[in-house]
Amino acid sequence: MEGLPPPSKLQLTGNVAENQRIFKQQFELYLSAINYEEKSEKAKAVLLLHIIGNDTVEVYNNFVFEDGDNFNLKLIMDRFKVFCIPKCNLTYEQYKFFTCAQRAAETIDQYVTGLRKRSRTCEFGLFTNSLIKDRLVCGIRDNALRERLLRKQDLNFEKALVLCKASEAVSLQAVELFVKNCNANAVKKCEYIKKYNNMSTNPTESKTAFERKKLCDRCVWGYRPNQCPTYSKICNGCGKEDVVITHAMMCQYMIGQCTEHTQDC
Repeated sequence: MEGLPPPSKLQLTGNVAENQRIFKQQFELYLSAINYEEKSEKAKAVLLLHIIGNDTVEVYNNFVFEDGDNFNLKLIMDRFKVFCIPKCNLTYEQYKFFTCAQRAAETIDQYVTGLRKRSRTCEFGLFTNSLIKDRLVCGIRDNALRERLLRKQDLNFEKALVLCKASEAVSLQAVELFVKNCNANAVKKCEYIKKYNNMSTNPTESKTAFERKKLCDRCVWGYRPNQCPTYSKICNGCGKEDVVITHAMMCQYMIGQCTEHTQDC
């Protein structure tokens, strides 16, 4: 496959062991992609040293080989693996695995991926999947799901993973429905408040609806605006025509205190 870019050089900083593992995998895939698998060991080793980076070549130069083995690709890869993977504290690595719990907002897939990555340095061998299953049951956040898993007979890693992902999917759907209902209720409430407070997109209609809920403050009789029996009447107290009097003014007229200055309710 012509034009395929080679993998990035091997980084000797950060998590060096993980960098070496990923570089080895990418380099093997690159050899297959460019049809280099049938080439000689020396040709593949030369390609590796060309790609691997200057700092890493200096590390290679310090390796001690027997005659003719300095271009043996498998041997070079093994030497880099030993160099990049420091001697680890097995007890500590297993402690990190067995105390790894699912974090908030971490999905089941992410949690299992993290457990599998931690298990690489624990030397579990054939018990890897079984121990990942046990840690999955112990480390999930959902207590109800944990009880359900503990009641299962012959529970293996595959069954536990399927049940956990199914439960997670149902929980996510329930949350989505809850949020959707909350949003719908919030919209209805906002629309009601806006209409009541005369802030809708139809001011005339909103004001009318709002005014109907108010009581006239001109007197104590409790009539609503424009429903006072004296509304749009001609004042007989002052003798002038077209003077609209309010219920309050009618009250004043009844006790002989009618004024000429009138207002709408």
